[in-house]
Amino acid sequence: MNLEKNELLTESNEYSKVLPIKKFILYYICSFGLYVFYWTYISWKNLKEEKNLNIWVLPRTIFGVLFMGSLAMHTLNLAREKGYTKT
Repeated sequence: MNLEKNELLTESNEYSKVLPIKKFILYYICSFGLYVFYWTYISWKNLKEEKNLNIWVLPRTIFGVLFMGSLAMHTLNLAREKGYTKT
């Protein structure tokens, strides 16, 4: 039982693109707030590739404030498709 659990954890961590909040804050502070643009760009790029979306990633990054809700919705829907049950 323990072996199966460890294998599942290893598999999920191998493909996880989750950034711990402490690390995100550190990057944000060290880059004087510019890291959020990089993070948004990478998030949209990954979603575009995963879901074959017909979107322009760069404008969605530049105008991130306008598209942040959409990014969160797409990310949550993708997570639910992968088996995530929390809201």
